[in-house]
Order: sequence, then structure tokens, then C-alpha cells
Amino acid sequence: ALPLEGPRAESAESGRRIGGMYTISRCALLWAATLARVSGRGSRGRRHLSTDRLASESFPDDFYWRQLTPGKDVALDPSNSLAQVATSMGNFYYAIGDKNTGEAFVIDACWVVNDIVSTVENDNMTVVAALATHYHYDHIGAEAKNFGTGNTRIPGIFELSTEFGLPVHVPELELGLAAKQTGLDESALTPLSEVECLHVGRFKLTFLHTPGHSPGSTVIRVTGESGDAPERSGVDLLIAGDTVFPGSCGRLDLPGSDPYVMYDSLQRLSSLPDSLPVYPGHGYGGSETTIGREKASGYLSPGITRGQWNAHMAR
Repeated sequence: ALPLEGPRAESAESGRRIGGMYTISRCALLWAATLARVSGRGSRGRRHLSTDRLASESFPDDFYWRQLTPGKDVALDPSNSLAQVATSMGNFYYAIGDKNTGEAFVIDACWVVNDIVSTVENDNMTVVAALATHYHYDHIGAEAKNFGTGNTRIPGIFELSTEFGLPVHVPELELGLAAKQTGLDESALTPLSEVECLHVGRFKLTFLHTPGHSPGSTVIRVTGESGDAPERSGVDLLIAGDTVFPGSCGRLDLPGSDPYVMYDSLQRLSSLPDSLPVYPGHGYGGSETTIGREKASGYLSPGITRGQWNAHMAR
């Protein structure tokens, strides 16, 4: 098991310029029915979000935000077998940026990277870096994956690096795994860790290591300082990868998964503000939730003790 490290102090003031474009500073799929069994509540089953206001409806005017869905926003070619698989996987791909600088990051861009980059460019933004929440093939691609019809290459960070010339940032503990899986040289990857933060325009990305679904799984918090003008109001959101879904968490039966460490990661996330919007890596149960909702009826519930969790996982 990987021990969870405590929060580290970050220095957002010191930074270095990468490529002249942005700064880097030192600074088992489980569902709600299972939660009901562990916490003693009645079963709610697999739930969908309420129709209350989405955080994205109140983002400031200068914040660029896309939650891209295969089969809806990208991967629309019915003759493309990879697009069909991508749609069935239900991944979300994210693009965030600063409209004033025209620069954007893509997060977990995979399967149809040309579509993803083109979509961002059609919004008059330039992709300047690619980030990954964890190394699984449906988030970063793979040199060869067999879907029953022979080995198929899944586009992802390899193409983003070699064809688009983008810096690629991957969780520090998964650099070797990501390189081996995609065929990229490890030297082409930049580690993400809790002592790093990235900036795109006025918006800052910080990282929290949340192992469990995978050894290096990382959630990304995006913040932006408020200004005097309304269009420069603050931003605060969490891109959770496969650590948290609405009403559940990521699979814990995969190689490198650790259900016991996942408990620590979920408890750590429960200390974040209740109002913080959370955007998952797949559309399992909804496209958005909040820390508070997951504490009330999800896997961030303070009513789940370590003993209850461990006893359930030992079954």
C-alpha cells in the first residue's frame, strides 16, 4: 500500500517559464447501494444529480471551460471504431484556460485527440499542455490494447507529445507506467506532484495525490483569484479523474488498485469545502457533484468508519 502524504506547503510566487507559454511553480466499481450497506442507510441505487444550478453556469467570463463527452462533443464519426469504443467508455475530457491569453490545458485527452484539440482550437484557444489524472489507458492512451479484434493503438499522450509537441504532465508515481504503456520515453514526461502547481493565465492548478484507484491517482484543483471586475470573479473546482464519481468511486479491482488506501484518499477529500464542485472522469451517475453532496450520500460520508470500510472490502 502507498502511504498518504500530508499536505505540503506550496510557494505560488516562485516559478519558471516552460516553452515561453505557461508557468510551473514549486508550490470493483463501487456504487451508492454498496455505500448503503456499509453505512447502514437504505439503498438509493445508482443516482443522478439533481437539477440545481451547475457551477459551470456561474464561471467568470474569462475562464475557458469545456467538459467534452465522446459521442456528443467529440468522437462523432460512426465509421471510427475507436470513437465508438470511446463513446461506450463514457470518459470526460477537460479543457481549461484563460480567454484573455488564449491558452488552454487539456486533461485526460484520449481516444480522439485530434477531435479534442480541434474543438479547443475552434473556440479560438491554443492548447499549450496536456495533463493526466492517472495512467490508465482510457485516460492517456496505449501502444496496444486488445478489444477482441486484435491489438489497437489508443491515441493519447504519445500523439499529444510527438505530433502536437505538447508538454505532458503525468502523476509522479506513474511516470514509468505511463511511458511503458504508451511508448513514450519517460524523459518526455513531466511529473505532477503536490509540491508543484501550474498556471494557465490567471488560473492556478494544484494537485492532491489520491491513490486507491491507481497508485498515482491525482485530483486537480483549479482556482482563480477574484478581481474588481465581475468577469474576473473567482474559480474553484476539482477535476477528480476516477477517484470520485457522483455517489461512488473508481474501480478497486484493477492491478495497482488498493481499496484500503482509497479510504484514506476519500477521507482526505472530505475535508475540502462542501461547496466545491467535483467533475469526474466518467459519466457514471452524473457529470458533476460537490464535496457536500458526496459527504451526504456518497463515499465521502463521515459516517463510514475505517473498520466498516475494511470489513466490506475484505468480503
